[in-house]
Amino acid sequence: MMTQKQVRKTKEGISFGLKVLLGILFISPLIIGFLFSIQYEDELTSSPLRLFTANPTLINYIEVFQKVPLLSYLKNSLIVCVLAITIQITVASLAAYGFSFFEFKGKKFLFGLVLASMMIPGEVVVITNFVTVQNLGLTNTYLGLIITSLVGGTSIFMMRQYFLTLSKDFKEAATLDGCGDIGFLFRIALPLSLPTLSSLAVYLFVSIYNAYFWPLLATTKSTMRTVQVGVAQLVAGDVVDYSQILASAMIAIIPTVIAYIFGQDYIIKGIDAKAGVAVGSRLEAMSAKRRAYYFGTDRDGNNLLYEGICAEARVVSVIRAGIFVDLFGLEVYIPLRELSYQRMLDAQDSFQPGQRILVKILSIDRSDRTSIRVSASIKQAGENPYEKALRRYSVGNRYVGTVSMVDMNGVFVSLDGGIDCLCSYPKRGRPPRGSRVTVRILGINNESNRIWGAITHIATPR
Repeated sequence: MMTQKQVRKTKEGISFGLKVLLGILFISPLIIGFLFSIQYEDELTSSPLRLFTANPTLINYIEVFQKVPLLSYLKNSLIVCVLAITIQITVASLAAYGFSFFEFKGKKFLFGLVLASMMIPGEVVVITNFVTVQNLGLTNTYLGLIITSLVGGTSIFMMRQYFLTLSKDFKEAATLDGCGDIGFLFRIALPLSLPTLSSLAVYLFVSIYNAYFWPLLATTKSTMRTVQVGVAQLVAGDVVDYSQILASAMIAIIPTVIAYIFGQDYIIKGIDAKAGVAVGSRLEAMSAKRRAYYFGTDRDGNNLLYEGICAEARVVSVIRAGIFVDLFGLEVYIPLRELSYQRMLDAQDSFQPGQRILVKILSIDRSDRTSIRVSASIKQAGENPYEKALRRYSVGNRYVGTVSMVDMNGVFVSLDGGIDCLCSYPKRGRPPRGSRVTVRILGINNESNRIWGAITHIATPR
């Protein structure tokens, strides 16, 4: 009878073996192709076929560049990919934002057309696309190469599905802050959707870069050929050098490998070996993390997360009125008043996306498992400077400080100890931010952590 530990080790061993096997199956064609590409043609066509050669050579790679302008083909392919991806993602984001946050007549019908376009094979419309491009005189142009990739139903669908997952609190907070639809899209929605955008960009790059049929139709000049069409020219003719074909294929695959290396972090997210969790998107990763932490319990049946606990969070987006943080897979909005004990006008002055911060959970609402509501605070996670600092000051005495903020409520003066004293506007006029002033304390409230006074002297700026 196997123990639980032995069963777990057996499962881990089997899992590791399967991963190694799958890795070998996926990468072996590339390895074999490279080994054949560094062999002479007579070795490759000899019998029996040998995988390893005693005389490796790079002559095939040199001759490929001499036969065809492979660098020019690569340049054309990369230009087409960059232009098409940029335009398609821009159009998809705008369209998806409209489908997600706007209400208009025919919304469902139009989105149904978008879904229907995803089911139409490209071969069905290739003739009409070619006739249109030819009549417009766009053959042998970059616009002609990318015109079929400017709009994609799949891109619109993916971006819309992500935008629908954004909490309504984000939109409400941005609206209260005076942020319009354009500001919300570019300052909040798109930064939050970076993993989705990256995954979509990698997907589009692979699809557009590997396209063969349309670039073959849309180009007749050798100078406008893409790499896939250019490599196919090596197959033409009576004599085919398979070593050179493999060499050109190894060169052509390099951009795709690079794109995958830089984008793999967004293609596969949320892998947790200890928990045995592997999800294929950021949304699924965050959902799995929320279930594990917000509804998980310890051995005694107590919740893993509870009110009053302090934890590390990551800033995902910043607006003037507050910040949005990733707290155990849940995106939580922290308003300006909970960021610091000191007065703050703009959260963007002190926080930036990606920053790691310590927050305190104030409340957790688990009544709806699909929509957990959490309030958190940064200032309450640290020590309250007013508890000690207020003991230094006495009503009636004068102290020197620096103007930290000026608004409709008055002038806020930063005193030693990290506290702000609210002062009325002096008769001499509002002092500029950063100026040194003398303040006479008029009142102190230890319960509400408030101190107020009057400015008696303003230092003359140098």
